Amino acid sequence: MKSSKMFKSVAAITLTVAMVIPMVASTSGETQAAKKMTIKPKSATLYTGATKNVKIKGMAKGSKVTWKSSNKKVASVSSKTAKATVKAVAAGTAKITAVVKTGKKKTTVSGVTVKVRQKIASLAIQDTSSKAVTNTTLKPNQQIVLKAAINNNASGSTTNQVVKWSSSNTKVVKVAKKNVNQATITAVSTGTATITAVAAPNSKVDKKTVTCTITVKGNPVPTPAPTAKPKPTYPPGVVYEQKYEVTRWYDPATAATSTNGHAHDGYKNNSFAIWMVGFFENEFSTNEEKYNEGVYGPALDDYKGEPLNVKGEFKYDGTNQKTILFQINYTQPSDYPILWKWEKGASARANEYANELKISGINGSENVDSGKWTKLDVTFTIPKNAVNGDKDDATGENFGIYLYFPNKPGGALTYVKSNTFHFKNFKITEK
Repeated sequence: MKSSKMFKSVAAITLTVAMVIPMVASTSGETQAAKKMTIKPKSATLYTGATKNVKIKGMAKGSKVTWKSSNKKVASVSSKTAKATVKAVAAGTAKITAVVKTGKKKTTVSGVTVKVRQKIASLAIQDTSSKAVTNTTLKPNQQIVLKAAINNNASGSTTNQVVKWSSSNTKVVKVAKKNVNQATITAVSTGTATITAVAAPNSKVDKKTVTCTITVKGNPVPTPAPTAKPKPTYPPGVVYEQKYEVTRWYDPATAATSTNGHAHDGYKNNSFAIWMVGFFENEFSTNEEKYNEGVYGPALDDYKGEPLNVKGEFKYDGTNQKTILFQINYTQPSDYPILWKWEKGASARANEYANELKISGINGSENVDSGKWTKLDVTFTIPKNAVNGDKDDATGENFGIYLYFPNKPGGALTYVKSNTFHFKNFKITEK
């Protein structure tokens, strides 16, 4: 009997322990699962030479960390703890990530987008031919373009920079920002006004201010009457249809001497190039002047929430193209989502925006060989709440939604004329 009672007591204790242990393990597991690791801050804008401390939150004690930068030439990072220091090296953008090893488990924690701008050593107002301008005379209605030359227009000097323009008397001279460092100056009526350009306005380290005096006098320049731009007509259900084969190239040797800095059919935007695929009313122009005039093609804003299909063919001439993306230019809910891409493994997996855009069809390719036409055929839906957060500085209105081909930032396409894109037979239709 005693043996039986003892057995029952031991069995009861064993059962109780067996029940408690899973509960403890379960509670511990839930606690660990709840602690999602993140890197703070999520983003940072630094000038070259500056540093920024970052930290992993939610990391278990005893874990080992390996920090990585997507571009060490832009931003470097080194540490083996939860805290690290990021150093800005050169103008551009880099992604800082960390691989955390806890026991045998490895977790990649993505978090910090670092935008690096050049530290500003000098600032001057120049005309488009890079000639210094401290004062000038205009006639009423006359316009000129001025630029805030950062570091004497050194390569990469406008990357991730902020320049604010103002006029001391808008009744005499108006100023409207044109792009990163340029502004359009419009003479309104006779008088004198001071134009001020401030680079890195929020910086306590390298904020620079420069001014230019504008005198307005003489007879007004006649204002040309606006000409209506004819809109193309397409068959029912067709949103856009490319009429001509279009070539896109970029030549840095001649770009500097052109009126808008882009002597080409494509254009360079910071660290990458954009080819607009002919989605323009004027299919032979993608320069910024035509873009700002609203010459680009279909207003895809009108088709949000409606399934669309895009088909087309492209090829490139060159030897060092690594990645090609086909993107949509809205910034919300995602930031410039990818519709189609070529990179290793692209055809074996859907891209990260497949659900948001309801993508179907050919949305990835393993290889794009030089000199061979590649077909693109994708059905997609732009979300009803899609918004392009990029605004026109002159009007304050959001730019429209359109499609474009960039080569991936950090990709291998160099800006030489031998690297050329060709586009034909592109067509957007309603499904």
